[in-house]
Amino acid sequence: MTYGDSWSWFRKSAPAGQRAARRQSTVAETLRASLSIADRAGVERALHREATLLVDGGGRVNAPIQPIRGRQAAAVALCGLLKPTAASTSTIAAVNGSPSIVFREAGKVIAVLALRLHGRKASEVWLVVNPDKLRHWNRA
Repeated sequence: MTYGDSWSWFRKSAPAGQRAARRQSTVAETLRASLSIADRAGVERALHREATLLVDGGGRVNAPIQPIRGRQAAAVALCGLLKPTAASTSTIAAVNGSPSIVFREAGKVIAVLALRLHGRKASEVWLVVNPDKLRHWNRA
């Protein structure tokens, strides 16, 4: 019995962990690009319909205390909290081993957005804007 090329898919296939990391990077990049121009429709497309947004302001930043549920409400909140300016930038960085988005204003980290996927959409989104938790990002 000969298998020929029937096993070629197996040799060429990336391990599941690598595929998941690539998928998460793609969603993070989509969110980063949409948020950098306040494209609410683009943010919504990257979010799962039942997405949950948790914002950690630590009581020091004007931010929602309760979780925000639903794609539209989460997109509105994210675009409102992360308004782009001429001095703002965003990049993809590893946070706790996963691709996340780091937002800077005039070179200073002002927010970090981490996410968990459900399929190819972000289902759980954590936005850290608490200055105490961002302090280590801004050490000189």
